[in-house]
Amino acid sequence: MIYLPYLHGERSPIWDSSARGVFVGLSASHNRLDLVRSVIEGVSMNLKWILDTIEESIPIGNIRVIGGGVRSESWKRILSNILGKVLVVPRNVEEATSMGAAIIAGVGSGLFDFSAARNFVVDVEQIEPARDEHEQYLRLYDLFKETYFSLRETFERLAGIRRG
Repeated sequence: MIYLPYLHGERSPIWDSSARGVFVGLSASHNRLDLVRSVIEGVSMNLKWILDTIEESIPIGNIRVIGGGVRSESWKRILSNILGKVLVVPRNVEEATSMGAAIIAGVGSGLFDFSAARNFVVDVEQIEPARDEHEQYLRLYDLFKETYFSLRETFERLAGIRRG
């Protein structure tokens, strides 16, 4: 099953305000957990699309993850497998945004430079992608993008009907 996570349109990397959320391949045999996993995979696939766009200009190594999703072992594993990247989890995932703001304030006020940020971030976990799962997700990723492109005209027509 493929889920397009565009509930309010999408910005990067497709810049399409008409795009909408869609489950493709949904059948009577799917259950709630399948839907949840599909949502996690769809969001992660879109993050991969963004990452691929960035990597057209600059290579990205390990990826530090923060926020509520980091509490889910399944989400971290799925994201690592889809991105094909090592995920690094810092100690204070809940306070990471505030910590970043404090570091920027410290740099902005001249208390220290950005190299001091290394003193504030302590990594406590790494999640390695599983090669076989990553390769399987790459096939699904191609379908994910094809699904969006095949529905783009439909999204535009629906938007036209909504506008009247």
